[in-house]
Amino acid sequence: MVATVAVVLVAAGAGAAVLLKGGTSLGGAKQPPEPTPAQSSSPQPTLPVGGVDPGPLIARIDQAVAKTPGAGFSYRQTGCCGFPVTGQGTIELVQGGAPSYTLTLAGTGSARKPVRAVIVQDRLYVRAGKKWRQSPLGGHGYPAAGDRVRQGGSVANLTTLLRSATKLSKSGAVYEGEAPAAKLAQAPGVGPLYAQMAQATGAQQIAFAIRLDAGFRPVKFWVRAGPEDGRNQMQRGSYSGWGRKAPIKAPR
Repeated sequence: MVATVAVVLVAAGAGAAVLLKGGTSLGGAKQPPEPTPAQSSSPQPTLPVGGVDPGPLIARIDQAVAKTPGAGFSYRQTGCCGFPVTGQGTIELVQGGAPSYTLTLAGTGSARKPVRAVIVQDRLYVRAGKKWRQSPLGGHGYPAAGDRVRQGGSVANLTTLLRSATKLSKSGAVYEGEAPAAKLAQAPGVGPLYAQMAQATGAQQIAFAIRLDAGFRPVKFWVRAGPEDGRNQMQRGSYSGWGRKAPIKAPR
């Protein structure tokens, strides 16, 4: 049986709590104003089912985080058929490149113990006593856990979900729709994450929910591959304190 899911993007109104598909409430923040599509005489692209154009919304998110490229963050991935991952610390968005992180990182097995870590470009640095050990992201253990956090915890993950949506509608403060797993699996930067989630769960559609602050910066999100009840994998994350932080550099 083909697993189906829905997509939800939340920009919650003040004092409101919206219960999203998947049993997760992301309400409580001031609702940002509705993005306005640019007027053009050229033919307009076909909108997702539901009539909401994700383009202006993505542009507002990108512009907002570019002005305040640092934040506290948390991320975890749970569910069937794959090892759990958690990361919490600080994220720095890097123009033209992958984000950098300072964080406490943990996975499973030999990477179960939480460690101090830094992610810069394609390298993971793990604190071991008084020294830092570095390795390429990916593979097994802590490098694999770090790669999951870098992909799933990025703002590009969220805008990729919006950009890939084939269904996207708005109800109050909620943007809801669907994104094909096959399309996400080909997306730069996050493709391997969704290829793994789809293979593990059999999901053909990916569900997600995002709450924005009044300045169009992400505050909280969840992503689900697979049915709400059953064989699924989940990503959950949050951001706080958006602003300009000290640059994250590779340890020496």
